[in-house]
Amino acid sequence: MTKQKAMQFFQKLMTRCKETDRLFEVEIVRFVNSPSGCADREVFEAILSDCEVDDMVRFCAFCALFNLARRRMDVTRQGNLLAKYSEEFEERHPFFSHLRLLSLSESGVRGREAEILIAAKRNAKILADNCGTLNALASAIAAIHEESDYILDSDDITLAKHSIEKALEIDPTYAKFYATMARVLMIEGKYDSSISLLRRAIDLEDSSNNDYAIRIGKYQFYILQAKEGRRMHEFGERITAFNEDLELRQKTLTENTEAAIKRIDASLLKNVEFLGLFAAITIFSLGAVQISIALAGISFLKAGALIIVLMGSILVVFSGFGIILHGLEKGKRSRNVVVMLLGFVFIGIGLLSYV
Repeated sequence: MTKQKAMQFFQKLMTRCKETDRLFEVEIVRFVNSPSGCADREVFEAILSDCEVDDMVRFCAFCALFNLARRRMDVTRQGNLLAKYSEEFEERHPFFSHLRLLSLSESGVRGREAEILIAAKRNAKILADNCGTLNALASAIAAIHEESDYILDSDDITLAKHSIEKALEIDPTYAKFYATMARVLMIEGKYDSSISLLRRAIDLEDSSNNDYAIRIGKYQFYILQAKEGRRMHEFGERITAFNEDLELRQKTLTENTEAAIKRIDASLLKNVEFLGLFAAITIFSLGAVQISIALAGISFLKAGALIIVLMGSILVVFSGFGIILHGLEKGKRSRNVVVMLLGFVFIGIGLLSYV
């Protein structure tokens, strides 16, 4: 292709559309990917370096060179072009910022997430009806999610979804838009829908394009990402269910253990109470026998009085022992108090009888 023919193509293109139209980008990419344009880097450079050529034609040549670098995935070449012509084209041509965003996104987003978000949102406002710019915004947000630890706001994810939905409304036949929608849905965890959209993108892709194999490879890579994400999501759900079941089992075990400890404690208390009662009966029996023997020849009434006092003392001690064991536990507190009062009554009766 000659310089003259390339300039004629660019001039004709400018009569059909403005640089802010989606058609401008589509036609530049199609021209670069055509058999006649793909090898004409020198022709585009010649047009760009000729200062006597119309500014818009030179900008078309710049866009063609940039897309050649993109097709070859030459990020360094893209950066050099942007840096060299930024001062000349950026203020006069709004499409220049769109190309800068594409280069930023493709050269790696880590560490530049905020810059890319700001640029993508600005471009989407300037070129509001350009579905390519809308796709670039959604794609940039998806790339930030995929490649970095940057925490996206829910508003950013919603913006990405609305942007790519609008892009698909404008052009429902462009395969790459479906791939971008799939990547946005992956952020929301909708992996099955993502896989379906990526398969549709593969079906819609034009096999005659020079970069067909590269695009299909990317779509297949995203499908693998979606499948891996789905597996991780399912695994996470199983882990969560397992943890919930484990917590429930631990709670049940703790409750059963506490109940068993309470039963053991209650059984021990009963045993101690029985031992105390047995000791009280034994002491009472032995004491009563000793009193009876000691006072057998003196007075039967006084012996009986002392036995009553002994019985009352044993009741007071036994009730005090119960309070020590159970404290002021409701239910058993009243029983112990009644037994203690009864003991004091017996002691009083015995002492009065003895006197």
